[in-house]
Amino acid sequence: MTLQPPQALAARALVVLIAALVLLATGSAAGWLVNGWRWQGKYEAQKAAYAAKDAAAASTVARLQADTRQKEAQAASRVAALDVKYQKEITHAQAENDKLRAAVRAGDVRLRIAVRSAAAASGPAAQTESAGRTDDRTTAELDPAAADWLVGITSEGDDAIRQLTALQGFVRAECGRD
Repeated sequence: MTLQPPQALAARALVVLIAALVLLATGSAAGWLVNGWRWQGKYEAQKAAYAAKDAAAASTVARLQADTRQKEAQAASRVAALDVKYQKEITHAQAENDKLRAAVRAGDVRLRIAVRSAAAASGPAAQTESAGRTDDRTTAELDPAAADWLVGITSEGDDAIRQLTALQGFVRAECGRD
């Protein structure tokens, strides 16, 4: 083996060093590129998985919203049917009450109440006079103004009962209890 001059050795070492650096840079770039492809694949897979989850969640939300809208429509139709029913009842009852009040005012209908007879209320002497009777009760007729007032009070009470019945019907319909 022959010895080579130091410049030749330095030049050869420089070529080997440059070649090693080029190989190192090429290997690093290739590794970087391959690793990027690998991570890009993982990213795309995760992105697709999240998109599928989002689509499933959106589908579930849309289905639940449609179900809720359908239930709201059914409840509204039940309430509307109850409203029609009770409005008819209220209208009919008001017409009947108006007829009764008009008849009382006109004197066609008279209201009577049970009262004790004056003889029964007078004491022992009056009771001996009425000893032959089995009933000490009689009736008294109300004057038209008092009768109209009494019919008005009962009409208001009936209206309150109808409103309460309508409210109970609504609660039963909405709570599912019959």
